[in-house]
Amino acid sequence: MANSQDRKKPIRRALKRWFSPLITAKPWLQTIHLLMDLPIGIATFTFAVTFLSVSGGLVVTLIGIPLLAASILAGRLIAGLERQRSLIFLGEEYPKPSQFDFKDPSLKTLWAALRDVQGWKGLVYAVVALPLGIFNFTIAVTIWTIALSFTFALLALPFLPHDGIQIIHFQAGNHHWNHIPWHQLSGWAQFGISLGLMLLGIFLLGLTTRVIALLTKLKQAIVGTLCGPSKQEKLHQRVNALEESRSASVTGAANDLRRIERDLHDGAQQHLVSVAMQLGIAKEKLADGSNPEVAELIETAHKDAKDAIAELRNLVRGIHPTVLTDRGLDAAISALAARSPIPVQVSYELTERQAMTVEATAYFVVAEALTNIAKHSHASSAQVRVYLKEGVVVIEVRDDGRGGASEGSAGGLRGLHDRVRSVEGKMELSSPDGGPTKMVVELPCE
Repeated sequence: MANSQDRKKPIRRALKRWFSPLITAKPWLQTIHLLMDLPIGIATFTFAVTFLSVSGGLVVTLIGIPLLAASILAGRLIAGLERQRSLIFLGEEYPKPSQFDFKDPSLKTLWAALRDVQGWKGLVYAVVALPLGIFNFTIAVTIWTIALSFTFALLALPFLPHDGIQIIHFQAGNHHWNHIPWHQLSGWAQFGISLGLMLLGIFLLGLTTRVIALLTKLKQAIVGTLCGPSKQEKLHQRVNALEESRSASVTGAANDLRRIERDLHDGAQQHLVSVAMQLGIAKEKLADGSNPEVAELIETAHKDAKDAIAELRNLVRGIHPTVLTDRGLDAAISALAARSPIPVQVSYELTERQAMTVEATAYFVVAEALTNIAKHSHASSAQVRVYLKEGVVVIEVRDDGRGGASEGSAGGLRGLHDRVRSVEGKMELSSPDGGPTKMVVELPCE
């Protein structure tokens, strides 16, 4: 008994897999979609051929060229409607090509319309839509009609004609039609034939869903080619999407750093200042020397609190300096130069404030460069120049030190290079042995 049930399970699974599409909306929506190809193909073919013929005939006049340009742009509309129809009936969303940049009615715009690849592809689809619609409509109607008529053959048994059926006999390579009247067949023969047709029709219903799916897939391949963007444009769109994602990530990280800086400045730093003040007051009250051990402990705690405040201020300044937000990049770089242990000459030539991410990156470039100069270069002076060149903020940092600086696989310069790349900037370092060292960073304006 168990073996019998085990043998039935694969049969049930096969039948379920074969007929399961019939109980879903997918094959029926695909069929409607294919049947609509014929009337839509007639309409788009008529439009495309008519307007191309008329505009082509009038191209020698002033009217023909604008009419041809309008017809080409209408190809974009046809492609857009087909993509929308695919989304509604098939649930397939195709990427949209970039929109036509229609700024003003000028000769430049007219020439761009005549050369619009997406418009021409839409017109090609409009012409191809008619033979494609005829083919899809014919196949869909034929296979569904055969499958459904065979499926209901048993129910139609009482209504079948009585003038006969035809059977082909092959004899010696030749075939002859022999007419056998239907009413001469026995009832069981009629029932057997109708039952066989019904079983065949039920099988064909499952096959029909596969054929419809195949037709839809072939049709959508044509739609994706003629109504969607090209591979190059898809790549361009992908790059733009990644750039937007990268920009959002960088901006979000900068906002998070500013929030952390603000929280540290307004929270932990203020508490430490309060503790230091209270310790200072306690130290003054114990200045009489009545309890030297307690006074020494308070003195040590007061010193540690002041050191912690200094470290916290440096940490906050390293995360995102307040002066950069409040007064801009010029004041922030000047503050860095003023704190540098070696003389730094600053030349700031920007007249307007830049995007937050650009200013923050430029600030940390200068901060890291001046820190490295002070620690490793043994330089006697340094120069910082910030200027705008063809929509790019350029930061030049020079020193007269001993040279030999390199990015390496780790360290401050490597991290600085990664920070510059995160905003699509470029960094070049020239530091031969014996010096001088020159670092040039270019940051695109957003």
